[in-house]
Amino acid sequence: MEEIIEDIIPDPVPGTEETPKETVVPESTEPEKAEISKELQSALAQKEHWRKKAEQLAKVAPKSQPATEDDWKNKVDFLLTNKDFNEQEFNHIQVVAKERGVSYSEAAKMESDYIAFQREKIKKENKTPSPSSATSILSEKQIRPDTPKEEVEKILKERFERLQGGRDTGY
Repeated sequence: MEEIIEDIIPDPVPGTEETPKETVVPESTEPEKAEISKELQSALAQKEHWRKKAEQLAKVAPKSQPATEDDWKNKVDFLLTNKDFNEQEFNHIQVVAKERGVSYSEAAKMESDYIAFQREKIKKENKTPSPSSATSILSEKQIRPDTPKEEVEKILKERFERLQGGRDTGY
């Protein structure tokens, strides 16, 4: 058996044998190593601190339970009887119900003022602004297909002057 192994493994070529290399560390890197060591210790301490904090939060946070068939039925029943809630409002109600351990209907009653406030806020944001001067729009002459050419020129000249702020442009 030994003969076979010796035949498979070739003999090293002379001059190619590896010799252990010695690395010389310059004296200037010694303080740098100390700084790196301190940084490494600091990073390890931070890592340990955050690991402990995460473990504490994991203990405090309630474990979410998978949705049961009753949960889905409650959601569907609530949404069928309360069709006036949009998705954001229902999500808010759902969070409140889960946090306080109450039904969706009770959470909706508790949060009715907040939901009304949010609806008013959205309504104000979506309200179209009124024109700055309604009288200028009403008093402006309309150009129709049957309007004479001279009157069209007069109306356009008035509009142009109004847009120019009454400045005399030489026209």
